[in-house]
Amino acid sequence: MHTMPHLPPGPTPRFWQPLAYAHSPYRFFRSVHARYGDTFTVRTNALTLTVVTAHPEGVGQIFTAPADTFHMTLPKSLLRILGRQGLSGMHGEAHRRTRKLISPASTAKACAGWAA
Repeated sequence: MHTMPHLPPGPTPRFWQPLAYAHSPYRFFRSVHARYGDTFTVRTNALTLTVVTAHPEGVGQIFTAPADTFHMTLPKSLLRILGRQGLSGMHGEAHRRTRKLISPASTAKACAGWAA
């Protein structure tokens, strides 16, 4: 039996989230971040739960984890913001190659400077 992992808190009810996100993605994320903090769970479409982190250590852990640790398929709505050629939209060898190029700038120490 497959169990759902424990996810960070996020807004409820979830049915309005895709509408708010589609209307104004940046306002939506700023609002949820202000209420729930650096790490939260949202629904960006009817079927997808998305865990978002803005904490420098969390970002550092994601970017320094082995390439096969996380797998994500971005909804088209997120590709609109992050771009199809961005690291989060890549898979396989292209992802590994690009990730290796940006890894030095993605350490927890480097990411901490972004939050300052």
